[in-house]
Amino acid sequence: MKIAPQDAALFISGYKDLLVEVYRLSDGDPGLKILDRLSSARDAAVAEPALIDTAAANLEADGRPLPDGVMMAVQSLDLRRWVYLRDTTKYSIFVDVEGKDAYAVLGLTQRLRDVVGGAGVLLRTGVLHYQGTFICDGIVSGPVWLGANYRREYSARLASLKKSGRFHVG
Repeated sequence: MKIAPQDAALFISGYKDLLVEVYRLSDGDPGLKILDRLSSARDAAVAEPALIDTAAANLEADGRPLPDGVMMAVQSLDLRRWVYLRDTTKYSIFVDVEGKDAYAVLGLTQRLRDVVGGAGVLLRTGVLHYQGTFICDGIVSGPVWLGANYRREYSARLASLKKSGRFHVG
């Protein structure tokens, strides 16, 4: 339930470089821990998408171009609160909080269950389309464990989304 290690390494390297440059451009506090800086940069990039292009151009000018596919993936970034419902043998299931869409999502270097400590969780993270699959960017915040009734409601919603073609696999 994670992407190939070499693909993960390329994505992480490019994504991190891009977010660090976005953070620098947005005058972020240099005293923050790296994960907090990356989260803040991601928020800034979503709020002001032009920062992404500027950051990518700066990296290119510095001789550090983004690996293939990273820029396209970043442009597909969907940052919001998701219900991480459960795992299958092939992927983790994310349902948007409004219940309008669901996604088959892979982790980068570890299973999502290992990142957050289990499934059945409301969390804020980014989902991106990378090399034909949906991935979680690994920057997770605000996990809230869902009770059995919420999990049942979202499971029923997932079944409906699958029937209506709103479950996206890749």
